[in-house]
Formats: sequence, structure tokens, C-alpha cells
Amino acid sequence: MCVDADYLSVAVRWSNHEVAGLCAANDVQQAAVKHALVNSFSLIQGPPGTGKTLTAVRLAALFIRINHSLPAKYRGELDRKPQLLVCGPSNKSVDVIASEFTSQRLYIKPKF
Repeated sequence: MCVDADYLSVAVRWSNHEVAGLCAANDVQQAAVKHALVNSFSLIQGPPGTGKTLTAVRLAALFIRINHSLPAKYRGELDRKPQLLVCGPSNKSVDVIASEFTSQRLYIKPKF
């Protein structure tokens, strides 16, 4: 695992949070989210209708929150803002993810 300890501590803290505006993740989706947050590479695959896109939206929202929670050393000398790049096999797949962000004001809230 090639993940920095500072990052891991922040990621673990956020791994149990729900993303307001999205339905709650089922157990398999939550396991995929936790795995993706603490590993340097994750592959999420499955048949249509299993929640892959919403899991990607959830991950993107959580990664954004994690990026903003990281210590200043991750911004570098130029004080760069944290960024997230979402890729997919087609423009449509990425458009679906982007539309979830623009159609809802996604934010993170603790899961109690």
C-alpha cells in the first residue's frame, strides 16, 4: 500500500460519512468506498443497476472533502488547491457523475 499516514488518518475519519443528497450506500458499496479511500488503486465493477455511478459520486465527494482536510504540506510550494480528476470509459459516464454534483449541492455530513 503506497498511501501516506497523514492521508490515511484523514481518509479513515471520513470513510463512515454519508454524502447528503445521495441515498445511503448498501454494505457492498460502503465496503468499496472504504477500500478505495485507503488504497492507492481500486476497481469497482458490476452489472448495470448495482450503484457503481452513485458509488463513484460518493467517492468523488469524499475525496474532495479529504483533500480539503489534508495538512498544508500536500499543497506544495505554490499553495495549490486540492483537485480531483474523474475519468470514465465515455463522456456520458463522466457527465452522469458531473450532473450529480451540479444538480444537487453535495456536501458531507457525519453518519451517526
